[in-house]
Amino acid sequence: HVTGVQTCALPIFKEICANGKDDNCNGVQDENGAVGCTNFWVDQDGDSYGTGTPQCLCAANNTFKATKGGDCNDANAKVNPAQTEVCGNGLDDDCSGTQNDINAIGCSPFYTDSDGDQWGTVPKKCLCFGAGLTTATKPGDCDDSNGQVSPDMSETCNNLDDNCNNVID
Repeated sequence: HVTGVQTCALPIFKEICANGKDDNCNGVQDENGAVGCTNFWVDQDGDSYGTGTPQCLCAANNTFKATKGGDCNDANAKVNPAQTEVCGNGLDDDCSGTQNDINAIGCSPFYTDSDGDQWGTVPKKCLCFGAGLTTATKPGDCDDSNGQVSPDMSETCNNLDDNCNNVID
């Protein structure tokens, strides 16, 4: 190798990004996978988040231009992992895999209701809609293992606080 002149008798070198040379003597400079490359994802909506399998490139191009992956809707720039979930818009705004994130914009309080009596226990979760055991919209169940005990029940003589007023019978 003479200064200023590149010879390619033995193409044993790895390609290096942005040095102005065809280091591996294959006729291409700065090819995919070169030393110093950066992962770029396809970004069709221009939100800086991409989809699919990244390519390790020396520089972005017209197709592979996002340096972050994880976009779940590359046709909508308002949907990507940096967004906050919004209840009721039919989108997974933040690409979390659900439209029911805790503390999403427009959420409502829901409480754990293990016994199915529509009354729940704290702590509450602010959700877009009830899910799993977190479906009660009213707190105050004093025995969430018994569907016959809740604040709207009548007290009966049975050694239970049926109506959750801290008085038995």
